[in-house]
Amino acid sequence: MDIAHELITIIDDPAIPDKDRIMKTRSLVETMTDRLDDSEAAGRMRRTFNDAYLNLQLAVMADHPSMIQQCRQQCRSIIAEIDLAARAASGEAA
Repeated sequence: MDIAHELITIIDDPAIPDKDRIMKTRSLVETMTDRLDDSEAAGRMRRTFNDAYLNLQLAVMADHPSMIQQCRQQCRSIIAEIDLAARAASGEAA
């Protein structure tokens, strides 16, 4: 399973994230963004994802279905953007 797919699996998990899952998610995003040549862009993408993931955590804890769906979509979009940039930086086909 590639990192992007693993992140999507975590994002789609309906359980309230625990500390281990939050740390694993951050670690996976960091691994993906470390492949980028532009460290400033990598940092920006990490922060954007972390903000979106925090919003998802809050929506899950509040049990707000429409907000959960919106936050999941935002996380997926950011993951796709990071994955595309990381593949381009490493010369992989998207």
